[in-house]
Amino acid sequence: MPAPSPAFNLTFSQSGRVWLVRPEGILDEINGARLLDEITARLKAGARNFVLDGSAVVMTDSAGLGRLIRCYSDVRAAGGRLVLSQISPELRRTLVLTRLVRFFSLYPSNEEALAAQD
Repeated sequence: MPAPSPAFNLTFSQSGRVWLVRPEGILDEINGARLLDEITARLKAGARNFVLDGSAVVMTDSAGLGRLIRCYSDVRAAGGRLVLSQISPELRRTLVLTRLVRFFSLYPSNEEALAAQD
């Protein structure tokens, strides 16, 4: 198994029934798998709604995007919502270029995204 990518941090905090997810660093295959594993574990525990704060995602590759779409699909299949907030210019550019932006609801702030989930 490949070693974890350097300089990646993933934090989760709960606000009511919504989980705020904050990945920091490069969203690649390894880190995307970690994100998917963490969201899957919370789905199994009964969580349904997630806000992904993309402000600290400095780069993403195709594998990382694939994992992000898988997170979105798994959350929807469980009857929940995964929305994006405060996405970095790099992540926005990648989502627009790949036309994946259409899958996500985008919010300018975490507060607005959290309020929309209630």
